[in-house]
Amino acid sequence: MANIVPAELVDLGEFRGLMNVVQEKRRLTRFLEDEFEGQLKDAQANRRKSKVQVKIGRETGLTELRNLSLITSTYEVKDQRVGLLGILGPKHMEYARMIALVDFVSQVVSRTLARWEEVYVTGGTDGAD
Repeated sequence: MANIVPAELVDLGEFRGLMNVVQEKRRLTRFLEDEFEGQLKDAQANRRKSKVQVKIGRETGLTELRNLSLITSTYEVKDQRVGLLGILGPKHMEYARMIALVDFVSQVVSRTLARWEEVYVTGGTDGAD
């Protein structure tokens, strides 16, 4: 179990709590929607360039995640943020590395969506000519 579950979740009760959140689709969906909306509001209010946010433990707002951290970022199409991605992991993680990873994946998803938009929606070419 140590290879699959971080040490912070070895407590079976905490692991069950996390699995309940994941399995309760409405609750998980509401949590992710709230996170996305919060990032949109924060971006508009602060006009921040960075889209990456870090929440540690109780900052997530879910008791079941009190021993975990959430690193999220939005991705966009045509300068409009359209989705959220992230990493849920132990509080004791390599934050700099994980933040860079989430930011990188967000940029890749944004670029890929922009290309798809250009090719499939506006009828442009994909550069493979």
